Amino acid sequence: MLLLLFIAGCGGSTAPAPSPVVIKPPTWEYTVLLNESGDHFPPHLRKLLEEGWEVHLVTGGQPYVSASRTANGETTNTVAFSQRDYYLKRQK
Repeated sequence: MLLLLFIAGCGGSTAPAPSPVVIKPPTWEYTVLLNESGDHFPPHLRKLLEEGWEVHLVTGGQPYVSASRTANGETTNTVAFSQRDYYLKRQK
């Protein structure tokens, strides 16, 4: 008889399953800042960072020989750096 009560107690009602929570992934917006001024850190980049933009990627800045001159048997090279471009993103 004890076994019968245990079996009857296990067959009771169960709580309804919770409804699934739908989580939307974040959406991002992107922009590119072309640094044509040649500054190492352009002043308007700071403003974008204050507005919530994040630097995602920086390209450029590679050195190259911009001029070469030979005088009295000696060669002198002038080194310059390519334009640095900043790729930015922020969450919408």
